[in-house]
Amino acid sequence: MDWNVFDGRWFAIRTHCRCEFTTEAALLSKGYRTYIPLPPSASVAAQRQRPLFPGYLFCRYDKRIRSHILGTHGVIKVVGLGDSPTPVEEWEIESIRTACGGFAPINTSTYLGGHPSVTIYGGPLNGVRGTFVKSQNRSMLVLSIHLLQRSVQIEFATCDVVLCNGIAVREFAAMNNRTVFCCTQTSGGCPENCHSEV
Repeated sequence: MDWNVFDGRWFAIRTHCRCEFTTEAALLSKGYRTYIPLPPSASVAAQRQRPLFPGYLFCRYDKRIRSHILGTHGVIKVVGLGDSPTPVEEWEIESIRTACGGFAPINTSTYLGGHPSVTIYGGPLNGVRGTFVKSQNRSMLVLSIHLLQRSVQIEFATCDVVLCNGIAVREFAAMNNRTVFCCTQTSGGCPENCHSEV
């Protein structure tokens, strides 16, 4: 059987303690696409010791064949609401994948619920969506997997927060070589207190 035909949506897989990588290897051997978010690091060995979401990995598959996932060594369950597996939003996975592919330090964070409040335009995090948090002199972007109620954060020294007005935002980022946080929390654009450099 060609397992690659089962290329559905991303699901969160709960694994046994410290079995993320052996479970991933077992799923890969069956032809599944998997992803374990790891913090940027010069040392691969260091990465393998600290997944950003311990006890979980993500697997892309068609939920109609869940029985093949559950029979894999190391798998406890497919995370879902009630008895049904629930897919993880594509933008959540892509945002974390993009962030992990950069060089900015990523740390675990208190889970922030609700909808994403900003989209980044410009720089290595272009297209990443998350929640903008300002604390004293620090600016942070919190990325969440809402199904797991888990979050990670990236800290920035400075950034611009501007109105969400399409191409103008992208042009601003390109002309000024800056990372732009573009608010998407409300249909009217940025809240008033976001119209400033932070």
